[in-house]
Amino acid sequence: MRPIAPEPFAGLPTALDCGGDARPDLALLDEQTGTIVLLVNQDAAGGASPTPTPSVASSPSPTPTDIPGEDCFNCIDDEGDSQIDRSDPECPARAMAGVAGLGDPKGRGKAVGACAKTAAKGGAKYTAQILKHLDKCAHAVFLCLQQKAGEPDCVTKATTKCAKELGKITAKDEPKLASTIAKACNAAKVDALDLRAAAGLGYDAEEAACAPFGVPSIDDAADVAACLVGHHACRAAQIFAMLVPRAFEILTLGGRNPAAEFPCLPAGSDGGGLGLADPKGRGKAAVGCEKTLEKEGAKFVKNWLKTVQKCSDKIYACVQTKADVGACVAKTRKTCTKLATKLRDPAKGLTAKLAAKVVKSCGSPKLAAADLLDALGLGFGAHASECAALGVAPLDSAPQVAACIARQHACRADQLLERAFPRLREIVGAGGLDLQP
Repeated sequence: MRPIAPEPFAGLPTALDCGGDARPDLALLDEQTGTIVLLVNQDAAGGASPTPTPSVASSPSPTPTDIPGEDCFNCIDDEGDSQIDRSDPECPARAMAGVAGLGDPKGRGKAVGACAKTAAKGGAKYTAQILKHLDKCAHAVFLCLQQKAGEPDCVTKATTKCAKELGKITAKDEPKLASTIAKACNAAKVDALDLRAAAGLGYDAEEAACAPFGVPSIDDAADVAACLVGHHACRAAQIFAMLVPRAFEILTLGGRNPAAEFPCLPAGSDGGGLGLADPKGRGKAAVGCEKTLEKEGAKFVKNWLKTVQKCSDKIYACVQTKADVGACVAKTRKTCTKLATKLRDPAKGLTAKLAAKVVKSCGSPKLAAADLLDALGLGFGAHASECAALGVAPLDSAPQVAACIARQHACRADQLLERAFPRLREIVGAGGLDLQP
């Protein structure tokens, strides 16, 4: 995957903000070697410090969206004032139009509705594909570490699989997302003013969020696509890193350059290329746990996106295509209320389902809690600080790991939808679905 920073670098520092832990704070082009050097705030990653790599430095540089005091995109209350991310007045305000539409139900209103729905759906599919490709690569490498240590042929095959899977992102997935958005949001269907207007799609409010991905302003469908490609790849990497704390190490062992391909991927945990040294016991259990985490985590994100978008699409249709907006919204609130229950029901909600799967697989007697945390095992010890900031502490068991994953994934999923549809918070809020943060 190409770097998400603006090009060309021309040898000058370029600010990046991927949000979350260990984000790349500065990207530089080494003009002599032609390589990109990423400087990362290692302290932000939390937990035990991983083995240092050339791409990691301890001194962060501020970025356009990294407001002093509150990081606007890391899902954490940095200042302890109960105002998280863009809910904090220090951060760029979200698109708000008083639940008003363009006033042209059959024309412009219908067009922006179709554009919003397509961008959100296309972005969700793109994210799912990235997670799928990362899953196949990482699982192949992790299997080698835990169950086939010392078998060079295993690593060779894993490296080949990684090249094949990750190559599909730029060769297939990115172009498909761009084509999908161009078809639904092109200038012939959606005027640039409606694309940016608060009463339209609201992209005017996303300039600060899209600028780090090489899109200083959003004026057409191509800009929307470029922002979503960079942003969604960034969030997908952060989601995956929560599921696989050793992701940076594993991708490197798989012959990849994660600092360049996935600039938002935190350094995480590093076991030095080793496993638990118990192939048929703890090693096998660790591989099973890792596979479950990747599968169920991706499933959680997919279902969260799908559920929230159902509410968003229905309310936005009321706003843009119905004469009596109030009556339509009031009727649709019932649907959004049911969807909220699907998200958060303590017994049957998405979080509960994720927890049940994770506890069953990763709470096995064959896999001790220490193996979940150890850098030679799953490596979740590296997430202790982040999970504590998300309200999950101590991180000492499979249920706690599941709880932390759910909280981080829900926030990241909401960020994905909000970038695709900037008015998300206002619209689903009108439907009674409150997203936090």
